[in-house]
Amino acid sequence: MKIIGNSDKKRKEPDDFNRTVLDSIPFNIAIVSKTGDIVAVNDAWKNFSEQNDGDPSRTGVGMNYLAVCKAAGENLVHDRLKDILENRIPQFSFEYPCDSPTESRSFNRHYIDFLSCNDLILLLNYALVSK
Repeated sequence: MKIIGNSDKKRKEPDDFNRTVLDSIPFNIAIVSKTGDIVAVNDAWKNFSEQNDGDPSRTGVGMNYLAVCKAAGENLVHDRLKDILENRIPQFSFEYPCDSPTESRSFNRHYIDFLSCNDLILLLNYALVSK
């Protein structure tokens, strides 16, 4: 058994706190690095992906969100993300349709620059808007 000293405990507590806060937010959130890699997602993001037959290898930590947008033909999103990453704009939002087999729905998608937060550049927040 490893005994955790005070310095280890202090280092782990903020991570636990950050995870708890991120998972407590009911919106689907992914944190994306300056290079476009997804570095964290919250429980709502994971649950939405699972409920909609999403593939964690395409929607989870480690995936490059810019590459996903490009491959999906989401050129507007890709280009605006690049604008945020290259400090040309601070944020970007738009509504997009995303119907499921059982309901007609759309989402508001928000991308926000987190430049001051350890090189974590974007927060992706998807909020459901019923049609």
